Amino acid sequence: MMKLRTLVIVGLFSAAQAATAALTPGTGGGYYGSAWYNSGQGSVVGPYPTYQQCQTALQNALNNAVYNFGWSIVSVDYCHYNPPAPMVMHELSPVEGLDYVGGIMHEIEAARARFRPEAFESALCDIVDPDEDEDFDCDEDKR
Repeated sequence: MMKLRTLVIVGLFSAAQAATAALTPGTGGGYYGSAWYNSGQGSVVGPYPTYQQCQTALQNALNNAVYNFGWSIVSVDYCHYNPPAPMVMHELSPVEGLDYVGGIMHEIEAARARFRPEAFESALCDIVDPDEDEDFDCDEDKR
């Protein structure tokens, strides 16, 4: 019974560690968000390993700018995922690097085709522009 309990505890601990795994430094991968204010200043948050952590940090940055500095929000780039950039590119020749990045871009296009993110992006546009303001062409090219 003791062995089973130990295995369960170790398994739960391992699962918890995997869910909050640290990002690989220097890769640029993770969730990012940003905002600009009428002061000409901006906030950038990230990288974060989860969307929720990014949203919390972005909300804290917005609250700080508005309530502590009195700035108005001019624009927001809501939290989004940037995949990590491979760290091997600096070891490649310029042409090899271009080919490598081109291969990644091709795979990203294939993933976009498979998962059809345009529907999600269109829904986001409906959230931020429910009246479909003519001056705000968020989803003009997505439908």
